[in-house]
Amino acid sequence: MFVVDQRRGFKTFSLLYLAGYLLSSSYTAELTRIEKLFPMWRLVLIALTLILTMGCGAPSATDNEASSPAQTEGDQSTEMQSSDSGDTTDSGTTVTGRAMWNDQALPGASVIAVPEGNSYTDPNPVATAPVDAEGYFTISFSGTGNHTVWVMGPPGEYWGIGKTVESDPGETVDLGNMYVAKKMTVLSPTDGFAYATLTPTYSWEAFPGAVDYRVVVWNTSADPSTKIFESSVGNVTEYSFDSSLSLDTEYQFSVTAISGVKEPGSSAGIRFAYYSGLNFSMP
Repeated sequence: MFVVDQRRGFKTFSLLYLAGYLLSSSYTAELTRIEKLFPMWRLVLIALTLILTMGCGAPSATDNEASSPAQTEGDQSTEMQSSDSGDTTDSGTTVTGRAMWNDQALPGASVIAVPEGNSYTDPNPVATAPVDAEGYFTISFSGTGNHTVWVMGPPGEYWGIGKTVESDPGETVDLGNMYVAKKMTVLSPTDGFAYATLTPTYSWEAFPGAVDYRVVVWNTSADPSTKIFESSVGNVTEYSFDSSLSLDTEYQFSVTAISGVKEPGSSAGIRFAYYSGLNFSMP
C-alpha cells in the first residue's frame, strides 16, 4: 500500500510542478503567443483534470491484492465453519432398522421415538420418521437417557413393536428387522367376560400360515400383575387350563400366532399375529 501511494504522490507532484512551470513569469511571453490559439485557462483546466483523474481513479490490481489477506482470512473462517458443521457430536442419536411383517417389508409403517417408559400413544414424541418402499427407516433424536423406538403398522390391522435404545449422540444404532404383528380374532373370552367355570376354554380363529400358538394369562388382581401361565399350545384354535382359576379374581388373556418363517439367525418362528388385553373374571 505504501508503494502505491508513493507513486501516486509522485505523479501528482510532477503535474503540479508542470502547471507551475507553465505559469511562471519566464514563460509569460510564450504563453501570450499560445493563448491566442488556446487560452491559458483551458491549459490550467486540463492540468487540473489530469491531476484529479490520476489521484481519484479506480483501485488497481495491486490495491485488490493488498486487501486479499483480509479476504483470505474471511474464506478461512467460512471453511472452518463448514468443517464445524460436520461435527456430529451434538446431532443426536440416529437409529436405523427395517419394518417387517413375517417375511415381508412393511412400507405402510411409521416410526416414532419417545422417552423410555412413555407409550407409543404419547402425543409429543421426540421424533417421527417414515418408512421407505423396502421397509427401511432412519430416525434421529436428541437428549440423554434411554428412548423407545416404536414401529407402528397401519392402524386397525397391525400392532406396533418397540425396542429400547440407549442415547449415544453422534452415533448410529441399527435395530435390524423389527417385526410387527397383525391382530388376531379371539372368540372367547370377550373383553370383560365373566366365566361361570373355574376351568374356562379359550378359543380363537386360525391365522393363515401359523404353525403354533402361544397362550399367556395374567392375574391382574395382584399388584403388580402376575403371569400365571405361558406356554405353546400347538397348532390348535382352543385351549383349556388343567388347573382351576381363583374366584373373585380378574385375569387378562393373550394369544400369539407363530409363523413357519424363522427369524434370520434364529430357530424361533416369527411372532406374526396376536391379540392381547382381553380382560375376564371369575365370579
